[in-house]
Amino acid sequence: MTDIGGLDDIRRLEDAGVAELSAGARNPCEPDTMTVEQKIQAAEAFAENVIAKLQRRCAGS
Repeated sequence: MTDIGGLDDIRRLEDAGVAELSAGARNPCEPDTMTVEQKIQAAEAFAENVIAKLQRRCAGS
């Protein structure tokens, strides 16, 4: 898996036995064409769309 698009992707990784992962705003194997602002926006979107949902899920368990 190269893209983590949301909570369902995280759940699939968890179901596969993944205990840790690292996520970045871009593919490190390709040239960096993103501006700093684009990277910040990508990180904020990931925080809102994935991390916040995981936090709520963990708080409810």
